[in-house]
Order: sequence, then C-alpha cells, then structure tokens
Amino acid sequence: MENRTVSLGELLTYVRHHESSSQLRPKPELILIETAGGLFSPLSAQLTNWDLARALDPAQWVLVGADALGVLHDTTATLLAAQARGRRPDLVALSAARMPDASTGTNADELQRLGIAARVFRCGRDDASGVQALADALLAPANER
Repeated sequence: MENRTVSLGELLTYVRHHESSSQLRPKPELILIETAGGLFSPLSAQLTNWDLARALDPAQWVLVGADALGVLHDTTATLLAAQARGRRPDLVALSAARMPDASTGTNADELQRLGIAARVFRCGRDDASGVQALADALLAPANER
C-alpha cells in the first residue's frame, strides 16, 4: 500500500534489531513473527514469506489456518509446496474461524488422522491463554513435541 519495495536484508535487520532491543529485557524465550498472508505470499516481486522464514532458520515455523471448511486442502497444498522446496513448517495451528461451519472443531483431528500434519494446535481468536499454550508447545523440548 506504500508502493515501496522491501529487501530480505532490510527485513532481517529489522528482526535482528528487535531481537536485541533493550526494550526486550529480560530477553524473551520466544519471539513470534507473524507474516501477512500465506507462506508463499509475495513481499516483493522476488521475495516471499517463505524466503523470509527460511532466512530466519533455525527458527520454528508455525503454519496458521482458520478452523473452517477448506483448511484441509489449504494446509495440504501449503505443506506439499513447502516440502518440495525443502522445509516444512514445524507445527500447524488452527485458529477459531470468524464464521464457524460444520467442520469447525474437527479439522485438527482430521489433519492428524489423515497424516497431513503430525503436530496440530488449536486456539481461539484473540485468546491470550491460547497464545501462551502455543508458546509452551514451541518451547517444549524436542522429545516432548
């Protein structure tokens, strides 16, 4: 909307600055970076959210979708495309749908039952306890995930 191009270097500088900012004392255990749009949404003509996430490795990646009709397809398509490019998200999180439908509340179990995603987390919209539970899941030792 600002009709301005961003570069990967500029984005990484911004993230690194905020990671080390004196405003973040004590240093947080977890910094969550939310990108706009999906994993392959463009940030510029040559840059996508995928590129930014990959540049932030070894970060954990969370793929977020609405707990609503269509999320099984969207999640499958995104995970397959990510795997083809060499890196899948570590966790799928389903947020409560703006407009619940017949599938709301069942999608997380379906994603696991169908083998689409091994780790699926559910949280409500604007749910502080859900955000804390997500942080706990991300901070859990690898053998507990």
